[in-house]
Amino acid sequence: MSTDSPARGAESRGGEGGSAAAAASAEGGGPIWHKSSYSNSPPECVEVTRLSDASVLVRDSGRPNGTVLCLSGRAWREFIAAVSRGDLE
Repeated sequence: MSTDSPARGAESRGGEGGSAAAAASAEGGGPIWHKSSYSNSPPECVEVTRLSDASVLVRDSGRPNGTVLCLSGRAWREFIAAVSRGDLE
């Protein structure tokens, strides 16, 4: 998988002004983040939350005010399928 271009259906919401809390403010409250069960220790800690429009926000749990990746529901499902198949190893 190339990191040269963003994933289809993905956008970045970076910095404090574009934090996930700000992104979810339209949702009527802050997001509830879920930490990956595979994230045992930094620096490989990932958290996700789903918004009401089925999009998924992904962030580095070690940098909660850092950049947040926003994936469409379809892009998230494609990513999970690729990981499950071992395509990204």
